[in-house]
Amino acid sequence: MQLSDIPAKFNIPFAASAGAGFIRDVPQAPTGTPGQASLTTGFPPENFQPVAAGGVPPFGSDFNGILNKSTAWNRWQGAGVAFPPYDATFQAAVGGYPKSALVSSLVEDLLIYYSLVDNNVTNPDTGGAGWYIWSRKLTVNTTIYVNAATGNDSFNGLTPATAKATIQAAVDTAWTFPPSQFTITIQVANGTYTGGVLTPLFAGPAVIIQGASTAGVIMNSGSNGAFAVQGLNQVTIKNVTAANTSSSGGAGLFSATFSAILTTQDTASNATGGSVFAATDNAVINCGNHTFNGNCLTFWTASTLGVINLVPGASVYTVSSPLTVSLATVISFGAAALSLPSGTHPTFVNPGNVTGKRYDVTLNGVVNTVGAGSTYFPCTIAGTTATGGQYI
Repeated sequence: MQLSDIPAKFNIPFAASAGAGFIRDVPQAPTGTPGQASLTTGFPPENFQPVAAGGVPPFGSDFNGILNKSTAWNRWQGAGVAFPPYDATFQAAVGGYPKSALVSSLVEDLLIYYSLVDNNVTNPDTGGAGWYIWSRKLTVNTTIYVNAATGNDSFNGLTPATAKATIQAAVDTAWTFPPSQFTITIQVANGTYTGGVLTPLFAGPAVIIQGASTAGVIMNSGSNGAFAVQGLNQVTIKNVTAANTSSSGGAGLFSATFSAILTTQDTASNATGGSVFAATDNAVINCGNHTFNGNCLTFWTASTLGVINLVPGASVYTVSSPLTVSLATVISFGAAALSLPSGTHPTFVNPGNVTGKRYDVTLNGVVNTVGAGSTYFPCTIAGTTATGGQYI
């Protein structure tokens, strides 16, 4: 068969202009009128008997009706509608959608669901089980709301009244969209959140995670990284405070790995058993205003080709109370780099509150202060370089 073999389309249903007495919407169940067709029995037995033997001729209006209904669907499909809208009434009537059924959302344009199971009787638009988002596209900048007190992760998150309960659930929803020129903002209400946030490795849209206030949005991530961005993704985090108990230097409160780009603005950190900021494996962190509130291994760790940029301009790093860095304020190794901007250098507020080593640069790592000098970073012990490390 060839493309040129396509038959003529029905541009109107059969018997579209038949008068009221010449077309009948054939019902599902028999009506009791002798000779009339139904979807259950088709044409009844009396239509197949001679009139002389008590038979009844088929009604022409039944032929027009059934052909009208079937060719209406031919017309619909011929118009290019590949994925019919989700239909709860039809779903109930057939005992649920079959596995591999594709239906379009009733609440969001360009959203197509795929049924993962047979006899699927749940509603995909309300988070029903057994459905997979098969295709989706951003058409405008979009906000997903999160509220620990009033939210529910089964909600769609598209309004404050239908907020998600966790930031991770909002991230998972954001990554159901492909990369786009539009941005998704995850708007987080004040509250305490747990468990941390991890983006998928596959590429999604540009995402902003924005707290209602830095002091009001707390991420206590336990032994996990608080906000971890990975893969070819770009995430901006604003107005949040993070803490964890990790003992691993790689488990940064704010971390980027595998070529991700993470930008932070007006963030804060409480005590952590790891680094506050950690970039590794070709990832980049652009670090804006931040307040350091508790002990940590390091403020900034750049490793294995990771890059940390201190944001130019009037960026301020505040040390709110006395604290200790167990390793050094800055660590760079494995051909990684931490760099200051070439213009106005960021400033430290209360640098005397930091106890420990200034920097530790090894294994061809680089710390480029653009001439700010060896005492630029706060701490009480001089920094060191070794094995190809450079502090400039």
